[in-house]
Amino acid sequence: MHLPVSIYLGWISVATIANAAVVFVVLGWGGLGIDPEVWTVFMVAVALTIGWILALARSDFAFSMVLVWALAGIGVRNVSVAVVGNASWVAAGLAALAAAVAVRRSVGDRTGVRSD
Repeated sequence: MHLPVSIYLGWISVATIANAAVVFVVLGWGGLGIDPEVWTVFMVAVALTIGWILALARSDFAFSMVLVWALAGIGVRNVSVAVVGNASWVAAGLAALAAAVAVRRSVGDRTGVRSD
């Protein structure tokens, strides 16, 4: 039961972050004078931080793998916007690392040998 709920939570988290950005655009929010690309990188960092927290605290690899997929998609979509595309690909790699850490911790939990 954990796996499908974790995948669902990952997509809901990504969608919530994306929808918040859409709401700000629709409302005409100026971004406090900060470039939209910088805000996008910030939101990517927020998603990545949530992924790492769940990977470390809950050994949740599925959530991190959803982030890999979503962040890679952002990277592909924004290949022409260098800062967003590059940040998304780096974040996707770090999310994959978080997934690997979660798997390693999960295996350690089941065997009784901690990998910390």
